[in-house]
Amino acid sequence: MGKRFPGQAPGRVAKRLRERLRALAGGDDRGQTAVEYLGIIAVVVAIVLVLTRTDFGSQIASAISNQIGRVTGG
Repeated sequence: MGKRFPGQAPGRVAKRLRERLRALAGGDDRGQTAVEYLGIIAVVVAIVLVLTRTDFGSQIASAISNQIGRVTGG
């Protein structure tokens, strides 16, 4: 029989071991944290700032308009 731990049933030890292994493997994620949401917001704000404050945004808009014109024949 397997090694026994004082005061704990073998099934309980196995369950705790599975839980810890799952947590280490990253399978215990149950939702986004506030830090992850702030990171996503920061990236979106950075993209919006680049597109609005540089010529790059107008270049993208122009390229999209040109492609739409080619597809629609106009």
